[in-house]
Amino acid sequence: MSGADGSWNHATLTGGTVGTGATLTAASDNKGVFLNHTTNSAYWTAGTTVTWDFGADGVDSKSAMVKVFAISMVKIPTGDFIYNAGAAGGSAFKNYGNGSQATVTNAGPTTGTGNGTNGLPTDALPGWPNGHDTFYIGRYEITQGQYADFLNTIPSGQASSLHYGTVANGHNMTYTAGNSYGSKYAAVDPNAAKNYLSYDDGWRYISWAGLRPPTEMEFEKAGRDLSPDPRIYPWGSTPVPDLITYTPPSEGGTCIKKFLNYNNTTGCTKVLDVGRYMSGDVYRTLAETGASPWGIADLAGNVWELSINSSWATVPQNGNGTPTLPASWPVPGAATAGRRGGGWYDLATLVRVSDRSYASWASADRDSGVGARPARTP
Repeated sequence: MSGADGSWNHATLTGGTVGTGATLTAASDNKGVFLNHTTNSAYWTAGTTVTWDFGADGVDSKSAMVKVFAISMVKIPTGDFIYNAGAAGGSAFKNYGNGSQATVTNAGPTTGTGNGTNGLPTDALPGWPNGHDTFYIGRYEITQGQYADFLNTIPSGQASSLHYGTVANGHNMTYTAGNSYGSKYAAVDPNAAKNYLSYDDGWRYISWAGLRPPTEMEFEKAGRDLSPDPRIYPWGSTPVPDLITYTPPSEGGTCIKKFLNYNNTTGCTKVLDVGRYMSGDVYRTLAETGASPWGIADLAGNVWELSINSSWATVPQNGNGTPTLPASWPVPGAATAGRRGGGWYDLATLVRVSDRSYASWASADRDSGVGARPARTP
């Protein structure tokens, strides 16, 4: 960083070294590195160094200040999967399969465009991320702590317009004008899901992180196992979610105890910490953690997750490391984007993996039940 207001930039990272039990790989665009553990352990650590080509960034290494941010991602493998299980999603917005349940068996044509049945949604261009080939997706929804980090490293004018100060529904992000640049924003509960995210808010964070929004087909791949798995919810088709409540540690309220945060529960009309049901705070069966087969938390409930729907034909590229949105993404608030997975106030019908009730959500609003989860093309 140089200067006093908003000159933080992503470093050009070219690799590094890591200790036993892990691998380290630079991202293809050098906007970050992937640190992957290769051993099973309840508590895992590995000494790691990262190589920064500061000359490529025009930085004098003697005067640089460095911050490190990490986002937990899951690599979804290449493979066939069932999309639109039970034909629950309808056929609007050029949906793949034309409204019928379909098995995605390839990455789509290498020339021409999709026709809704050849691997790609109608009109989608070759390379459109239909979920068949490997991709990364966030293990958790974006948190309020992560969003505060973002606000603290962009120019103050941008940060001010992207900050939402209302305290409601589990949302509590503070701004302290007297603090120095880089520490003005803070989250009272940094692990809580970031709600009240408009497209503009959420996607600028995702671009800054060098990631991209997931497509709705990737959302479904992340929410069920490889074909022939037609599960209804991320944890399976049964049991159906119940309304048993408890008081989650350090969060208060009378909240749903198992599977997911949903149903506008009296005494818990708010977002919870991401991964709450995987936390081990009480005994839960594997299904009751609500996790998908890939160990992804909260794909159902807590916050709706902003996504790119099947009517957007252009291949969305990874973010550029700045809050400026790539031209390959839909315009925020356009009908070519939507939301998936349901939020804390929704009924069980809206949290199904294949539900497309809001496949298009052309709104610039900040909603108490809307957040986001990032993805990335390897």
